[in-house]
Amino acid sequence: MTDNSRLIQEQMQYAGMLMKSGQFEAALVKHNKVLELDPRNEMALTGKGYSLVQVALKNGLGPQFNSRLSEAVLCYDKAIQISPNHGYLWAFKGTALVYLTKFNEANECYDNALRLEPGDPETTFNKANCLYVMGRLQEALKYYEMAHSLGHSSAIEKINEVKQELRRQ
Repeated sequence: MTDNSRLIQEQMQYAGMLMKSGQFEAALVKHNKVLELDPRNEMALTGKGYSLVQVALKNGLGPQFNSRLSEAVLCYDKAIQISPNHGYLWAFKGTALVYLTKFNEANECYDNALRLEPGDPETTFNKANCLYVMGRLQEALKYYEMAHSLGHSSAIEKINEVKQELRRQ
């Protein structure tokens, strides 16, 4: 094992531990170190994107909220270029786009993710949420029901909520 690959492995392990303990800003430092050594490291790009989203959410709506989320989208784009058939990358990008209120783009990402991983309950639920905020209630209901059948624990509440809204229309 070369010195760089050993250092990359150590930094990635440390970043993973930091992420598990909710220390996303510190994890960003580790991901950036890995990306300095290997700019095409898919896991570092993904971890950095995820950490940027978590830091943005933790710090709330401030001057850096959109810039962190936009940087996360760029990280996911780079990771997708490396591994376009990994559905989770499309799903993560979709979630970042939802926070940026780019719902049409997010919906397309969720479609790509579900094409690659059709039975993923979290992506199915997130697509339903996206459709819901877009006002596409019938479609949202369909995806909430699918998420429920796949075992997503929050789907039943959303199914009832959407059905009530549809009755009021």
